[in-house]
Amino acid sequence: MARQNSSHIAFVAFGSNLGRRRSTVERALRALAKEPGVTLRRVSRLYETEPVGGPAGQNAFLNGVVELGVTLAPRALLSRLQRIETRFGRRRRSEPLWGPRTLDLDLLAFDARRERFRDLVLPHPRYHERRFVLRPFCDLAPRFRHPGLKTENRLLMRRLPRSGQRVTMVGTWKDTRFSPSRKRKPTARPSSS
Repeated sequence: MARQNSSHIAFVAFGSNLGRRRSTVERALRALAKEPGVTLRRVSRLYETEPVGGPAGQNAFLNGVVELGVTLAPRALLSRLQRIETRFGRRRRSEPLWGPRTLDLDLLAFDARRERFRDLVLPHPRYHERRFVLRPFCDLAPRFRHPGLKTENRLLMRRLPRSGQRVTMVGTWKDTRFSPSRKRKPTARPSSS
């Protein structure tokens, strides 16, 4: 997987509904920030969401989105995300579809690319249908245009059915000791929209 010299912007959704969710997410984002070729730029507010699909009786998820600056190719970034998931206990081969997990990291968008690989589709094929992804994505990039639909995130959010999934803001990075980048103080707050 070749490295690219130019810097790119990537958005990654994160979620956890097993164990100490917030601690897991904080440690995973710290691990991501240490990866060569990856810079954490901004992190959305934190949202608690009821599970969509999967086995009954699951715990609520803690969800959010992180904006990255990367010098990696999309599939190289995906590989790093999956390696971090594994480090935090995710077992893709043995878990049920939409089942509980210690950590889920999904590459939502990479610049404004539309690409299809064997193991990756850009943009994520369902992000525009999921309130638990769009709400935190709108914290960071409400005017980001979905590369396939050519529609801004804020408009996609408005189109979702009001009777859909409940997404509740439960915190920000300001009320935790987490700092998205070792070079910055914990002042990296999501932009409000």
